Amino acid sequence: MIERILLIDDDPIQNLINSKMIKKMSSNTELIIAGNGQEALEKIHQDALPLQIIFLDINMPIMDGWEFLESLSAKNNDNSLKIFMLTSSVSPDDIKRSQTHGLVQGFITKPLSMEKLRFLNEMD
Repeated sequence: MIERILLIDDDPIQNLINSKMIKKMSSNTELIIAGNGQEALEKIHQDALPLQIIFLDINMPIMDGWEFLESLSAKNNDNSLKIFMLTSSVSPDDIKRSQTHGLVQGFITKPLSMEKLRFLNEMD
């Protein structure tokens, strides 16, 4: 069962929509939201409970998705954590970079849909 998901995105409307989709697909999951990578790192470090999934936007102020991944990589040794880029970027460079990053499990383009979240049921 997926107990906790961290959604990192600076767009409050996207966070609202994505939260509703995720909750519809996995209703018992605790959802934590951060507006940028730095805020997400602070939440991760202050909270002792483990995360199973992170949905990560790329383009954000303060600390973007790539900077977040670099910082998390230096501190993370949890192989069970699954990170999915959830972004409006369709840049081939971003897609390739995500495919070669050790922590990234997948690249999902916005908008999020029930079809794109189908894998959550397989993880429960």
